Amino acid sequence: MSQEKTAEGTRLVTLLSFKAESEYTFVDYIKGGTQLNFTVAIDFTASNGNPSQPTSLHYMNPYQLNAYGMALKAVGEIIQDYDSDKLFPAYGFGAKIPPDGKISHEFPLNGDAENPNCVGIQGVLEAYFKSLRTVKLYGPTNFAPVINQVASLCHSETTWIVLATKCSAWLGSPRTS
Repeated sequence: MSQEKTAEGTRLVTLLSFKAESEYTFVDYIKGGTQLNFTVAIDFTASNGNPSQPTSLHYMNPYQLNAYGMALKAVGEIIQDYDSDKLFPAYGFGAKIPPDGKISHEFPLNGDAENPNCVGIQGVLEAYFKSLRTVKLYGPTNFAPVINQVASLCHSETTWIVLATKCSAWLGSPRTS
């Protein structure tokens, strides 16, 4: 910016450059063609408690959803409206997987490693409950493999992946005083 003296008491200001920047909203991005892909990762570590006990976050109650089911449904029913294909990759971590009982920190809830997609949030819930009946809760809490897997799926600047991770464990370092 430069200033020049003009008539007495006034000044002339000349802008040497100007840049206008827009702030876009979430809706602007969606209207502009940005795609959202909703992905789920669920903690199957033993810290959740025994699924046969009412205190477990994975409690298998035949009459109502458990804590994980309620969270999945609440988030999924909202975000699925922004996911055009309604196909949701869903993973688990921290469990021993049949048939060999090896610990896995990234397994597809539907059992299909080539196509971990579930149809709609109802499909995610069905795959979750099926997995809950077949895997053995174990540990430790390590969802880095799921994050890396999901990150590898994003190949476009106009595609955003929303990864909802539901876990029970403390993720920070415990403080000692």
